[in-house]
Amino acid sequence: MNATTIAAIATPSGTGGVGIVKISGPCAIQSTGSLFVPGQRAFSFSPGFSGSDFFIPRKMHYGHIIDPETTRIIDEVMLVVMPGPQSYTCEDVVEIQAHGGMVVLQDILSLLLRRGLHLAEPGEFTKRAFLNGRIDLAQAEAVMDIVTARSRAAIDIAQGMASGRFSRSVRFIRSAISDTLSILEAHIDFPDEMDESMDFNQMLTKLRNDVQSPIETLLSSCEQYRHAQEGFRIVIAGPPNAGKSSIMNRLCDADRSIVTDIPGTTRDYIETSLVLSGSPISLVDTAGLRDDPDAIEKIGIEKTLEALHAADLILSVCDATTIDSQTDFSSFFSKQTADRIVVINKIDLTGTSSDKTYLYQSDFQTVCTSARYGTGIAELKRIIADKAQKRYDTPSGFPVPNYRHTATLNEALQSIRAAEASMEQCESPELAVIDLYNAHDLIGQITGETASPEILDRIFESYCIGK
Repeated sequence: MNATTIAAIATPSGTGGVGIVKISGPCAIQSTGSLFVPGQRAFSFSPGFSGSDFFIPRKMHYGHIIDPETTRIIDEVMLVVMPGPQSYTCEDVVEIQAHGGMVVLQDILSLLLRRGLHLAEPGEFTKRAFLNGRIDLAQAEAVMDIVTARSRAAIDIAQGMASGRFSRSVRFIRSAISDTLSILEAHIDFPDEMDESMDFNQMLTKLRNDVQSPIETLLSSCEQYRHAQEGFRIVIAGPPNAGKSSIMNRLCDADRSIVTDIPGTTRDYIETSLVLSGSPISLVDTAGLRDDPDAIEKIGIEKTLEALHAADLILSVCDATTIDSQTDFSSFFSKQTADRIVVINKIDLTGTSSDKTYLYQSDFQTVCTSARYGTGIAELKRIIADKAQKRYDTPSGFPVPNYRHTATLNEALQSIRAAEASMEQCESPELAVIDLYNAHDLIGQITGETASPEILDRIFESYCIGK
């Protein structure tokens, strides 16, 4: 247990109906009790009162926070005490629910700090929960993912992480590595007592089935985490004045991009976020593509090609009134592997929505739209949402690694493969042991069993104060 007691405002800054000050540590109950007056006693308060004996664990108490030095009433509050170890941090925890104004919350926090409490560092409450053994490191990271989730998919992934599903998968892998290491080390340490010929094939089968294959399965789902955190990345591209910015504004239901009749208005790419049918979308409007750009347009087109390379889906927008002269623009997409939807815009100027589609030779799905009047936009949204959902749909409860876990698992997988190569060649078991120990250590970093202080600091410093 940590010997210090910490306090922080646990709710976002700004005005709100309720704001929370959280306290954790050995002096949490005593320090808060010296400031809290239950019921209506605040109006007959005298210095020296302590309400610490009044508190019933995990029950809301009504009263007032008082400045003991001036007897000034700070605020009318509700207060709950959660004695450790049955608390978030496994320490004594107190939460003060006050009115949501920042002046009130800062005054309460200042009173606590004046009584010797320490201002919590970013993520320190969750860090204490990890250090005190209530959660492992992967579960601690899930807390921040829940706080920052932008979609239902992100919540599902984070909740799966917080529940320990991912950690159980990782521990199974680490245990299987330990089993193999114990056999190899026994052969090294007691060669006379072991069989003359070590069954490398049997150990290889175990490594592949219980270590390599589970790691590869976890890594196959890492794209789901990127999708949930950053969004399904859609790039809108096409020739100048085809209506790309207008399409973007319609998809966003807001004037996000500048729209004019002058070709080449967009010189740099513009990115925004939205949610369609529960799927987070990152939408990028780009500079118009053409074969004879001026110097500034050329830079914009280079940025467009960079955006296309990182796209999950491309909306290839063309002008229905000049579509027959734009067929050669497909060459800009020849090296792109992303899925594509051909959007034939400005159909309000052609008088029909279908007789021009055959002029654009494409193997991709085609949608006819009028960004001016909103025609076809609902269908385009539906198709986009369907593609996003299908591409990144993950079975409920399936463990999905985050960016740190993915990098660590990839590194561990390389060590596992190196150990397998040594065993396949029947080389000295010492070589395989070195690689397996490296993988064992790396896997332990995911749950925190072998994580260095530097790793912990890097993870928790990104948290908000009060969490």
